[in-house]
Amino acid sequence: MLSRHGPAVALLSIIGMESLNVPLPSVPAPPRQTPVGQWLARAPRRGPVLYLPLDDLGTGDTKAMVQSLEHGLPIVNGSSGLRPPFFAALAEVLNQFPSAESLWTLHDLDVRYIVSPKRVETTQTAGDGEVAERPPPGHEAPALPLVERANVGGLRIYELRWTKEAEAGLRRPELPVPADPGPLPFRNREEALYSVRWLGAGNALGLAAGTATIRAETEPASLERPSATTSVAAYRLTLAAETADWVSNFYQARDQFVTVADRALLPLRHDQHLREGSRRVDRSSEYDQVGRSVRLIGGVTLPMQRGTRDPLTAFFYARAIPLPAGTVVRIPLNEGGRNLVVDLRVVGLERVRCQGRIVDGLRVEARLTALVQRRRPIEATVWFSADDRVVPLVIEITSEFGSFRAELASYRRD
Repeated sequence: MLSRHGPAVALLSIIGMESLNVPLPSVPAPPRQTPVGQWLARAPRRGPVLYLPLDDLGTGDTKAMVQSLEHGLPIVNGSSGLRPPFFAALAEVLNQFPSAESLWTLHDLDVRYIVSPKRVETTQTAGDGEVAERPPPGHEAPALPLVERANVGGLRIYELRWTKEAEAGLRRPELPVPADPGPLPFRNREEALYSVRWLGAGNALGLAAGTATIRAETEPASLERPSATTSVAAYRLTLAAETADWVSNFYQARDQFVTVADRALLPLRHDQHLREGSRRVDRSSEYDQVGRSVRLIGGVTLPMQRGTRDPLTAFFYARAIPLPAGTVVRIPLNEGGRNLVVDLRVVGLERVRCQGRIVDGLRVEARLTALVQRRRPIEATVWFSADDRVVPLVIEITSEFGSFRAELASYRRD
């Protein structure tokens, strides 16, 4: 609680600031008129504009916002002090311009113009008129739906011009689709409770961090027959994490992640319910396996690879495929709109300590990487039980945020 002298101290601080002779730091205001802004104001076609590179922190968009006052077109860039949850994923994709994934994302966002410092080799170059002629036979480049409209102020302005031919010819790079999973090792439902501890130096067990509960159950709708364009929910997968009592005294977290998946363990919908201190966040993603896209509720639609899973379905998928020693599996993954890859490598049987006992476990190593890896990749080692349950006995996770070890405390299935 503030003391009775608080207002006086604050007032004296303000007076002191007013008396400073040292100039406060400042930056020059962006110009209201620019060559790019003038060209866009007279653009032959109207439509939204993207300025590259897109700042994933939302702090470098001031120039683009000021410039929009000049040309009056909608812009992808912008900041109001808060970033929507999908923004980092969107920036990661669009900053790969002119990759196929970025162009398809621009297509879905209905963007007309891209302002970029990068020169792009296109098969279409023109001024304000129509596209130029195609290169002579034998010199064709991959067709991109881009027309370079202007090169002003050291920046290039491209127009997106989609045609049926461009849509048919522009294909996203694809990973091999993982094999279909076998049946999960339970009939109706299962529940596994884990005790989680921080790992100290040399992977020594540290303080208790909390508990994690992983549940799975079959959905009644799984008896229905899927159509050619829709999938039927077959499983509901849940991860609930809660901080230990001593941690909750100063920071309490109760998070829940829920995925509804079809019989092939492909996600249909993923929900996150984060309860961390005073923070309350609810996020949802809907996966269109036929259209190969993920729609972030209240946000945007982003492309994804065939056979893409979310973290929960990828976790259960690893338990539903054969795991002989030496097996290597790549799993496309999408989390919050970000396209990732999980590389699994099966090491083989080894002894592992779990809840004070030494047991046999099948060691599997996983590495999670992003399209553009800006941080240390997340790495995990899982020891599965060497029986028909294939239940994770021990899970160790290492990331730039810390290292954790989860040990199976109880398990039941029916």
